[in-house]
Amino acid sequence: MRCLTVRAQQAPAGAAALGKTVDGSELDAFIAVRADGTVDLYCGKVDLGQGPLPHATGGFGTPGGKVALRADRLQRLGFDPLPFYDPPAEVADERLASRYPLCLITPKTHLFLNSTFANGKRQAAAQPRPFVILHPDDAEARGVLDGQTVRVFNDRGSFLVSVRVSEDTRRGVAVAPMGWWNTSWAGGRSCQATTPERLTPLSPCPTFNDNRVEVESA
Repeated sequence: MRCLTVRAQQAPAGAAALGKTVDGSELDAFIAVRADGTVDLYCGKVDLGQGPLPHATGGFGTPGGKVALRADRLQRLGFDPLPFYDPPAEVADERLASRYPLCLITPKTHLFLNSTFANGKRQAAAQPRPFVILHPDDAEARGVLDGQTVRVFNDRGSFLVSVRVSEDTRRGVAVAPMGWWNTSWAGGRSCQATTPERLTPLSPCPTFNDNRVEVESA
């Protein structure tokens, strides 16, 4: 399936509308089956009638319609009403850093949508196996060579993965993209085996990238 962003009038002849919106108007999305059996999904953009500069004269969702740098609602919840720095729980922990000196981030891969499409032949062929990226200085300090299998671990868990030694990441930061299914990882454990379950205090959001680990040869 291909997902294409188009205006409704650009959908091809014969494309079937997927339904209606909650107010009964036509949903700006269409699906078309091609002769070879593959499917194109045409996803239209929602027009809110705001034009190209929606906030040129204000119009923000605040009591005064302007950008609010002070949020009294946060103060009522016990938070600083002005912008403030909230230090990460693990990355800023110097004592933890003495045991686990690397910060691990787990960004999305380029060809998957989270874990969706990871089993597709085309996407899997372009990104066949998981990997972790280490800066050359971090790899040298651990006696790790490009292409070898390493163990990434902390107190929560560990995973095995091939390493790419590259300056694409900075010193002290390991990068293990996520998206592959567990069956693609050695031992069936992905990079998320090390990530915390901690949620942010202001709203229940994950803190996957606030994560300290160590890397060693497997």
